[in-house]
Amino acid sequence: ADRLCAVHCLNALLQGPHFTEVALAKHAQDLDAQERALIEGSPAAQSANVDASGNFSIGVIEAALGTRGYRCFNVQHPEVASAVRAAPGAEAGYICNSHAREHWFTIRRVKGRWWDLDSLKHSPQAIGDVYLSEFLEATSSQGFTIFVVRDVGSGDAPAERRAAALPEPSPGQFAGRLYDHQHFLTPGKIEELKRRGLEKEQQEAADAQRVAGGEGGPDGDGPAAPSFTVIAPADKRKQETNWTSLGAGQSLGGGGAAADGADDAELQT
Repeated sequence: ADRLCAVHCLNALLQGPHFTEVALAKHAQDLDAQERALIEGSPAAQSANVDASGNFSIGVIEAALGTRGYRCFNVQHPEVASAVRAAPGAEAGYICNSHAREHWFTIRRVKGRWWDLDSLKHSPQAIGDVYLSEFLEATSSQGFTIFVVRDVGSGDAPAERRAAALPEPSPGQFAGRLYDHQHFLTPGKIEELKRRGLEKEQQEAADAQRVAGGEGGPDGDGPAAPSFTVIAPADKRKQETNWTSLGAGQSLGGGGAAADGADDAELQT
């Protein structure tokens, strides 16, 4: 299965189609080469920075952010822990990673409001300022490692003491450069996605219940599946990708990747 959530995570963080799976794969290759060079004559081994399903390492995330003038620090790092703990809302954004789930997602402030921009959810989820600390704690308790994003641009303060100046949404800047699954969302569109997502979950739950109860599929035209069958939400079904083709600069659809394109369905307005 494809695990391109690192691509979605970075593009949601920077609010634009800045990265593709091809660009991140190139960072992974460069890191692999650097690591092999540290041990002269070491044979080529399986990449430690991207796996066969496209799940990228923190090293790749850091390298990609570095090209845009940002760094990330584990919130448990002694240089940032006290500041984040005292005032998490004073930051501009966080990225979260679970090794067990092989998943990355972004939490960031957009136009003064905090949002959970998890690409596995039906829509962005608003987080009240009062609940940001609790949300981060809950995310950590679920096994995620949380990184705070900091600006390493101009200024005399060390990077670990400087909150990031993350870009705000600018839809016009990327006109003609978004894939079909990439959107800048208005509040109305977010509510529509929430409604459609809830309806989809309710329908799939009802279909699964009918199957388990021996009534056949949703169309009632077949025998019941085993009672342990689960119908996965459609937005969580992954399509296979030939990862060996990435070096040729191909996109997931098999065509050439758009210049500076991306795979991020969680942009905001």
